[in-house]
Amino acid sequence: MLCRALGALAACSRGGAESAGSQRVAVVNGEDISIHLLNQWLTQQSALAGAAPPPERVDAVARAGVERLVEQELLVQRALAEKLDRDPQVLAALALARREALARAYAQRLAAGASVPDTAAQRAWYDRHPQLYAQRQVFELRATLLPVTPAQFDALRGLLEGGATFGELAGWMQRERLPSQGSRSLQPAEALPPAWLERLATMRDGQALLLGSPGAARIVVRVAAVDAPLSFEQAQPAIAARLAAEARQRAVSETVASLKRGAQVEYHGRFAEAAAAPAARIPAVEPAAAAASEAFGRALQGLR
Repeated sequence: MLCRALGALAACSRGGAESAGSQRVAVVNGEDISIHLLNQWLTQQSALAGAAPPPERVDAVARAGVERLVEQELLVQRALAEKLDRDPQVLAALALARREALARAYAQRLAAGASVPDTAAQRAWYDRHPQLYAQRQVFELRATLLPVTPAQFDALRGLLEGGATFGELAGWMQRERLPSQGSRSLQPAEALPPAWLERLATMRDGQALLLGSPGAARIVVRVAAVDAPLSFEQAQPAIAARLAAEARQRAVSETVASLKRGAQVEYHGRFAEAAAAPAARIPAVEPAAAAASEAFGRALQGLR
């Protein structure tokens, strides 16, 4: 809990015997800003950042939070004075925020009740993914961004499918007079999306894969790969966290599916026609895989 992380805030650990004044962090034109509101704001900010602030930053973060809430309260008071709380757009936004808060709270309760996979499940995951652990590698990659036409993209794909080396690709780019931007980076196996890792792991040094689409193609060359295996004991904390996250996500998605099956849902207008057709399934993306894809994409885009 954030209260434990923010141990420097005495209000997080005090009981109910404290005075009403000690429950306040500020008073703005007679309106209280409570320690509970500050804690909620800090929890929200930590969730957005992905971690609580380090101990040496707790006081500074809390002070910044108080200032943010004071400024917010001033704006809220002016909005109420001008009766913006009656504006149809504001009412709609408040209703949507309420729906989202309630749905999120219930989803978080479901997630908190999910069972945590045991050591046997963690070991089974380790054994099923040797490229991430027992056979883990760190890849040196050369990425090149190319503004190609559809015809050039198809030609590139044909060259790569034919096993062209980077030297042959460079010669083709020169003949096509294509401007390119590129450099090198080191990427551990866990930083790569699974589909890309599977391909890179089976490639030879000097071979390349084609990513992207016409207009923004990327050629990624496997320059080298160094073995960097992880034992089960080394990998277990990360595996446990990943499987726990998946269990929480699964608990929420399964409950939503069950609720939807038991509910009477009617679609109207043009949405009724869309509902009658087979729904195009959007594949679920694991948080870890999505983060890996985003990080690798940033690495490729940042290669100048």
